[in-house]
Order: sequence, then structure tokens, then C-alpha cells
Amino acid sequence: MIRAVATLPTPRERRLAYLSWTAVCIIWGTTYLGIRITLETMPPALMASLRWLIASALLIGYMRVRGEPLPPSSRWGGIAGCRNTARSTWRGTSRNGRPVL
Repeated sequence: MIRAVATLPTPRERRLAYLSWTAVCIIWGTTYLGIRITLETMPPALMASLRWLIASALLIGYMRVRGEPLPPSSRWGGIAGCRNTARSTWRGTSRNGRPVL
């Protein structure tokens, strides 16, 4: 039988754990606050579009910093098509407004 030996965290590890927990609480808390404020000030579709735009810009920036190439422009239509398909499925309608079965 193998027994695990428990080791107590060092003061540095304990401090990092508390800082990490605090960061998660602040980030999640401000996210919910931000959603609440934006839903009161703008339409939900506009808010969702802005979130997609900001997320895309952050991902492109991250790729550029890492030196990764962007997908060729010939693939951008397919990428946008995936997003439109996901959006229409989530809404329950197709592009022409008919219900998706």
C-alpha cells in the first residue's frame, strides 16, 4: 500500500493561493456587474456583438504577440459562417428568419 505524505503549504504558497482566489472573485464579480450594466444601457444583440468583437481583437492581438500567422483571408468566410450558424442555432432561427427544426 502506498501512503501519500501531506505537506503543509509554505507561507508563500498560501499567500499566492489567497491572491489567486481574490483575483477570481474580482474578475467574476466585475463580469456579472458589467453584463448587468450593459443590459440596462444597450440591446442584448449589440452587447453580444461587442463581446465577440472584443474577444476577436484580443485573440488576434495574442496571436500577433506570439508570432502566429493569421488564417488566410480565403478562410475568413468559413470562420464567419461558423459564427453565423452558431448564432442562428442559438436564436432558433435561420438567416431568413424561418425557425430551425
